Amino acid sequence: MIVPLYGFVEGDTIGLVVLARGDTTGAQIVAQLSDAASVRVDPAGPWRLLARGGEVPLDKTVEELALAPFERVDLRRRS
Repeated sequence: MIVPLYGFVEGDTIGLVVLARGDTTGAQIVAQLSDAASVRVDPAGPWRLLARGGEVPLDKTVEELALAPFERVDLRRRS
Protein backbone atom coordinates (compact mmCIF):
# COMPACT_ATOMS: atom_id res chain seq x y z
CA MET A 1 0.00 0.00 0.00
CA ILE A 2 1.36 3.42 -1.00
CA VAL A 3 0.14 6.48 0.91
CA PRO A 4 0.87 9.87 -0.68
CA LEU A 5 1.29 12.56 1.98
CA TYR A 6 1.43 16.34 1.60
CA GLY A 7 4.55 17.54 3.40
CA PHE A 8 5.48 21.06 4.41
CA VAL A 9 8.97 21.84 5.72
CA GLU A 10 9.54 24.86 7.95
CA GLY A 11 11.38 27.51 5.95
CA ASP A 12 10.49 26.04 2.56
CA THR A 13 8.33 27.90 0.07
CA ILE A 14 6.57 24.94 -1.54
CA GLY A 15 4.72 21.84 -0.43
CA LEU A 16 6.04 18.38 -1.22
CA VAL A 17 4.43 15.02 -1.89
CA VAL A 18 6.00 12.07 -0.08
CA LEU A 19 5.14 8.53 -1.08
CA ALA A 20 5.11 6.31 2.00
CA ARG A 21 4.35 2.65 2.49
CA GLY A 22 2.40 1.32 5.44
CA ASP A 23 5.65 0.26 7.13
CA THR A 24 7.36 3.65 6.63
CA THR A 25 8.27 5.18 9.99
CA GLY A 26 7.95 8.79 11.05
CA ALA A 27 11.76 9.00 11.05
CA GLN A 28 11.83 7.89 7.41
CA ILE A 29 9.26 10.55 6.50
CA VAL A 30 11.44 13.16 8.23
CA ALA A 31 14.44 11.97 6.18
CA GLN A 32 12.47 12.05 2.90
CA LEU A 33 11.09 15.53 3.52
CA SER A 34 14.35 17.07 4.72
CA ASP A 35 16.20 15.54 1.76
CA ALA A 36 13.61 16.72 -0.78
CA ALA A 37 13.67 20.28 0.62
CA SER A 38 17.46 20.41 1.04
CA VAL A 39 17.96 22.53 -2.10
CA ARG A 40 15.98 25.32 -0.40
CA VAL A 41 16.29 24.58 3.34
CA ASP A 42 19.22 23.44 5.50
CA PRO A 43 18.41 19.75 6.11
CA ALA A 44 20.21 19.62 9.47
CA GLY A 45 17.88 18.81 12.33
CA PRO A 46 16.76 18.14 14.86
CA TRP A 47 13.25 17.95 13.39
CA ARG A 48 9.85 17.10 14.75
CA LEU A 49 7.04 15.70 12.63
CA LEU A 50 3.51 17.02 13.14
CA ALA A 51 0.20 15.60 11.92
CA ARG A 52 -3.35 16.37 12.97
CA GLY A 53 -2.13 19.17 15.22
CA GLY A 54 0.22 17.04 17.32
CA GLU A 55 3.73 15.64 17.28
CA VAL A 56 4.12 12.21 15.67
CA PRO A 57 6.29 9.56 17.40
CA LEU A 58 9.12 8.92 14.93
CA ASP A 59 9.21 5.18 15.64
CA LYS A 60 5.55 4.66 14.64
CA THR A 61 4.65 3.57 11.11
CA VAL A 62 2.20 5.18 8.69
CA GLU A 63 -0.14 2.26 9.29
CA GLU A 64 0.09 2.56 13.10
CA LEU A 65 -0.58 6.29 12.84
CA ALA A 66 -3.49 5.65 10.46
CA LEU A 67 -2.28 8.38 8.11
CA ALA A 68 -4.69 8.70 5.21
CA PRO A 69 -3.81 9.41 1.58
CA PHE A 70 -3.07 13.09 0.98
CA GLU A 71 -3.01 13.89 4.68
CA ARG A 72 -0.86 16.87 5.64
CA VAL A 73 2.33 16.42 7.66
CA ASP A 74 4.60 19.25 8.80
CA LEU A 75 8.32 19.17 9.51
CA ARG A 76 9.33 21.77 12.10
CA ARG A 77 12.64 22.47 13.75
CA ARG A 78 12.88 21.38 17.35
CA SER A 79 13.59 24.45 19.48
